[in-house]
Amino acid sequence: MMGASIKLATDNGLCFKIGRNAGKVTHIKVELNSLDLYDVSYIRIYGVKYTVLATSENIYADMLLVDFKEKTGMNMSL
Repeated sequence: MMGASIKLATDNGLCFKIGRNAGKVTHIKVELNSLDLYDVSYIRIYGVKYTVLATSENIYADMLLVDFKEKTGMNMSL
């Protein structure tokens, strides 16, 4: 639903590129922290400029879709 591509594995999670959205987010990085919860970074990469637009820490798995929608404006279900 997000048009995700260029998926990269990190030490504790993953990073992927998403399609155009209202939040101007180009990449999302999701990492599992020591509390068994997720830390999510919403990133904009334009040329060589890397900007973290927003972060969400200690997110439960069932809250990820709501957080994605708030930050990107993209609907994650059909």
